[in-house]
Amino acid sequence: MMAEDSLSTRFDMGNMYLDSEDEKEQRRGIEIIGELAIDGYSPAQCLLGYLYWKGFHLPQSREKAVKWYKRAVQENNAEAKFSLGWIYLSDSKSDNDIQEGLRLMTEAAQDGNCDAQDCLGECYHYGVFLEEDASAAWHFYKKAAESGSVNSLVQLGLMCQAGEGTSHDDAAAIPYFEAAAKQGDAKGKYYLGLAYLDGQGVDVNDDKGCSLIESAAADGLELALDFLGNTYLSLGRDEESDDEKRNEYFKEAAYYLSQAAEKNDAEGQWQLGWMYIRGECFDKDEQKGREYFEKAAERDFSPAMVALGICNEEGIGVFKNKRTAIHWYEKAAAQNNEEAIAALKRLR
Repeated sequence: MMAEDSLSTRFDMGNMYLDSEDEKEQRRGIEIIGELAIDGYSPAQCLLGYLYWKGFHLPQSREKAVKWYKRAVQENNAEAKFSLGWIYLSDSKSDNDIQEGLRLMTEAAQDGNCDAQDCLGECYHYGVFLEEDASAAWHFYKKAAESGSVNSLVQLGLMCQAGEGTSHDDAAAIPYFEAAAKQGDAKGKYYLGLAYLDGQGVDVNDDKGCSLIESAAADGLELALDFLGNTYLSLGRDEESDDEKRNEYFKEAAYYLSQAAEKNDAEGQWQLGWMYIRGECFDKDEQKGREYFEKAAERDFSPAMVALGICNEEGIGVFKNKRTAIHWYEKAAAQNNEEAIAALKRLR
């Protein structure tokens, strides 16, 4: 067995070959990583599991990914515990998989793995696989943030604002958002920007707030793209805006919402649908508007389902069809959409 330094050096060499654009060198990298994995070097076993799970350089195989992660877990590799736990939770085949996933995730968290701590924080926060427990979520987010998780910084800030797992304190949320934003995190920028716009925990500063949200949008954050798109859309629909200003606002709205829609963001698709139907910025195109509603509805976005109900009820971009309208209103009503519930009462 080679010394740890030699193993590490050889592992780094394998990674270097894997990063090459030359297929021959990539194959050499796989050979090196495979040899190290067979020799029991857990970082190589973990990497091999990752390559099989993602299908990078190797044929995608859950079975082989699990095999190599398990070998690394036997070497007490915390990253492997997290990764194998993630496979069991995200691709569970049985209740036993979920229980084993949680066990591994908990072990990895106890070993200090910030991804596992962050994952458990979300499980407890949102009641996924575990019963909702705000105090436990706060505990794991705090651990993960201390270990370097940017996502957990944002979650801690949101919990401060909501008074979940801790006392409600808008000002206490700001340092968490600032720490995330300083690391370039788009959500950190976005929520810090909202705080400045609303004066939530800080003095109102519209310029700073807008700048932060624009930066988050430039990073491609759908929340920020939707926010800016909806803001400009509201300005364009303001009756006090003159025609020139209105057109400028609609162009800006279309710019941001189109980016959101391209990312398959349901709200962006829904708003773009209405813009096409109303001829805001775009030439009026009822069929294209309806198609955007359909895309958003595929993502279970209830306002888009209501929009499709309206299209079928009123014959917008499609022939009138009361039965189909009711179908879409019913799907939206199942999500407690009040507009859909009112429409069903009117049509029945």
